[in-house]
Amino acid sequence: MMKRKTDKWKRMIVLNALFLVLSIVITINLLETGGKPTLPQEPPAATQAAS
Repeated sequence: MMKRKTDKWKRMIVLNALFLVLSIVITINLLETGGKPTLPQEPPAATQAAS
């Protein structure tokens, strides 16, 4: 019975740790970009089709 209780706590701790890491990554990303969405990069001129 105790084994089941510790497994539940372990799973909750791992889940909370993953959410914490995700929130830290999102916070760092927002601080880097200033909260503005980044535009996709334009393809280099060498890869464009010749006209």
